[in-house]
Amino acid sequence: MHAFIHAPAARALAPILLAVAASHVWATEVEWLPSWKAKDRTAYEVTRCKPIKAEGRTVDTCVKGRLDIVVLRANATGSLQRWNSDILGEALASSGLASEALATLREAMRFSMDIEFDGAAQPVRLLNGDEIRQKLKAVYSMRTLSKDGKPLDAKALAATEAFVGQLLGSDARLLALMAKDANILYSPLGGSFTIGQTVQVESSMHSPFGSAPFKSTLSVTTQAGGEGTQELQLDIIEDLDRNSLAAALDDIIKPLVGNLGKPEAAAEMRAAFSSMTLRRNSRYRIQPASSWPLLVNWRQSLEVSGQSRLEVTEFKRLQ
Repeated sequence: MHAFIHAPAARALAPILLAVAASHVWATEVEWLPSWKAKDRTAYEVTRCKPIKAEGRTVDTCVKGRLDIVVLRANATGSLQRWNSDILGEALASSGLASEALATLREAMRFSMDIEFDGAAQPVRLLNGDEIRQKLKAVYSMRTLSKDGKPLDAKALAATEAFVGQLLGSDARLLALMAKDANILYSPLGGSFTIGQTVQVESSMHSPFGSAPFKSTLSVTTQAGGEGTQELQLDIIEDLDRNSLAAALDDIIKPLVGNLGKPEAAAEMRAAFSSMTLRRNSRYRIQPASSWPLLVNWRQSLEVSGQSRLEVTEFKRLQ
């Protein structure tokens, strides 16, 4: 095999793939497979940055948090993992909430997620989804208030509530929203990598709008780590397929404009989304003997109607 194998194919092939790394020397092709056991655990320092432009210069607004993961159950068909995180609570610091609301939400957002993964380390179910949904609804209800505690404009509030209802309205969409970090951290797991080559394959990109995944093109470059190490570096570039986005536009736009009372808004938003460019770049430092990467740098750039937004996340393994 001489290509990166994405999740569906990996699920079928993973049981028969063998590690091929020799002592201190990498063979041409290497598989990175899930190998967790019950009670395995790790922790990451997570840094999230969203550069903003202020007074003619770009400023990084970053928040740091900690992610602890423990494997509750693992076998050949998948695993159940508990993710304990304070990251969402810390991220609220830049949300513009009143101080009292912020203090309450920071405490409420220190939560655990019990995530079930399949054999290729893809999240398939959030076992405590109802609990998470209620906490998120509390967060969004707080964010409908301005700093002085007054409600936002009624039409804008209705549109926001409709969009939140779309995001949280089904178990599948709630999982897509809450398993974003899991999708980033475990994305290449279950893959086969050819050192020194760049491979392009068709893939699917998780939607940031709560819709079905978009088709995308994935470019993967694999390099051996430093001399004397058993590390690999994976550089992944993922580009959105605009035809796939166009097919999902109605599901994305309707909840956003349905309560604004402006029929023309749908056409304006459709035109904006049709020009959207979405790209994700990520770099992984891994040791194929471990299912947890040492370091992940993930960047998402979004451009719509001349406006751009960059989101950067780093996972640094602590133990």
